[in-house]
Amino acid sequence: MIRPLGIVGIITFCFVQGCGVDQRAIDVFHDFTLVAFGPASFNDRGTINAEPLPDHGNDAIPMPDSPEVGHQYVFHRLEPVDNEKLADVVLPARLGDIGFFRIETAETQGFFYSIIGGPTFARKFSNGRQELLVFSRVDEALVAHETEWSSEDYVLVVMP
Repeated sequence: MIRPLGIVGIITFCFVQGCGVDQRAIDVFHDFTLVAFGPASFNDRGTINAEPLPDHGNDAIPMPDSPEVGHQYVFHRLEPVDNEKLADVVLPARLGDIGFFRIETAETQGFFYSIIGGPTFARKFSNGRQELLVFSRVDEALVAHETEWSSEDYVLVVMP
C-alpha cells in the first residue's frame, strides 16, 4: 500500500531533495548578460507563448537570488556565437553537470534558419523534478543597430 507523504514527509523530501528551483540552473548562463526577467506567458496547453518577452535593452541587470517557477530570464551574449554548438553541446553539458537531461519533443528538435540572425533553437531539459526550456529568437532591436552583441535573445524559462 502506498501511503501519502504527509507534511513531515514533504518537508523531509524538500530538505533532502530540494523543492525549489536550483540556482545553478541560472548560473549555467554565467558568460551571458541578463537583461530582463519576469513572468512567462503560457497558452491553454501549458506550453510557452514566446511573445512577448519582458521589455529590455542591452544593460546588465543583477541576477535574481533564486529562479522562480513560471518566470523567464532573457540573456544577451557577445559575438561570436555558434548557436548550433551552444544548443547541442555547451548548454546540455552545463545543465548535465547539475543533473538536467535533454527531453526530445517535436518543438525542441532542429534549428530554424532565418535570413536575419543565426539559427534559432528551442531545447527542453529536466532533472526529474523541474523542467527548463531554453530558446533563442532574433531580437529585432539588436539587428537594427550594429552592436557587439549576438542578434538573438537567449531565454531560460522555468516551467510550471
